[in-house]
Amino acid sequence: MSSARQAALNAIKVGDVICGVSGSGQEKLLLVYEAGERTFLARHVTSQTWAEFGRDGEALPIPEGGTCTMISTAKLPPREYQVAIGLDRKARTAKKLSDLRLTKDELQLLRTYRDFFRTHPLPDQVWLVDWSRCHLRAGGDPGPRARSARSTPGFTACAEMTLWLMRGR
Repeated sequence: MSSARQAALNAIKVGDVICGVSGSGQEKLLLVYEAGERTFLARHVTSQTWAEFGRDGEALPIPEGGTCTMISTAKLPPREYQVAIGLDRKARTAKKLSDLRLTKDELQLLRTYRDFFRTHPLPDQVWLVDWSRCHLRAGGDPGPRARSARSTPGFTACAEMTLWLMRGR
């Protein structure tokens, strides 16, 4: 791992909003709520599921299974950061489903955070995909392009998007 990548991962602190990608290819908007010298805890802003990460950016094994890898620790612009913090609070404190109604700003954040983090990757992060050609379909159907994608050694084939991701080593 490059020293620039390691420095970015070591700089993660409580209150950071960062982005990871799950083993199935879903990008996760994460809020760091606990940070130590060797690990940090982050929760998914919308679902409130959490994971413990090593300072290498990889989620440690969790009983429910699944994986997550940090792809960006870039700082969101102040307005988007505040919307993300508010959305996390809303999801964490909601008592009933109607409490989760999203505002225009929250919807905008959920539509755009992926693009922000994709354009601000961790050092040595290489994206091997033409994002303009990726299409999500209703009902989670990734479409014919993703269904026909073949697994390639050294890459992670992602289910929801035709995402090929290779982390620089």
